[in-house]
Amino acid sequence: MDVDVRRVLTYVVTNGERFDPGVRLDCLDVLKTRTGEEKMCGMRCWRQARKDQNAAVRMKALEALARCHGG
Repeated sequence: MDVDVRRVLTYVVTNGERFDPGVRLDCLDVLKTRTGEEKMCGMRCWRQARKDQNAAVRMKALEALARCHGG
């Protein structure tokens, strides 16, 4: 994945309260496909799984975490 694209996706996930839940879901979908980037995926997704206001975003983050850790 291009470094700039990853940076934007990570920014959206990390600063979720600034973005629409649909945008956060889309970003998590893309990030979860990059399971080889385990450290980045784990940190960002863990935060969203715990703190996002939207239940669908929390679920998507949990799915991404499971994929990052071989689940």
